[in-house]
Amino acid sequence: MAPNPLPPITVHRPMMRVIDGYHRLKAARLRGESRIVARFFDGDETAAFVLAVRLNVRHGLPLALADRKRAAERIVASDPQWSDRRVASVTGIASGTVGDIRKRVVRGPEGRRLGRDGRVRPVDGSTGRTRGR
Repeated sequence: MAPNPLPPITVHRPMMRVIDGYHRLKAARLRGESRIVARFFDGDETAAFVLAVRLNVRHGLPLALADRKRAAERIVASDPQWSDRRVASVTGIASGTVGDIRKRVVRGPEGRRLGRDGRVRPVDGSTGRTRGR
């Protein structure tokens, strides 16, 4: 192994697919290494995609804005209950941009969304404010 080991890659265990670290894997091969440290992720494919976006937005060569917007579209379509801020925190785009994407992607009624903190809140909080008076 080389004196300066590469950071671990992340592999989706059910599919045995690299979800973060393609460039590190290629660098290891170019260095003549036959092994690289890997972390395994055991969630479903949707969760693996979200993790891949989150990891790639935060390090190395960041995803282009167009790629991050496409990722937001996919997340909003697969998890419409997620709040705009939660999707924004994963994709690295503004929550207002996620809201615009949601208007194009999601059809049908929505009543509640899952926030970044894991709490479920109504999309329209005016009912609760009226009741509290």
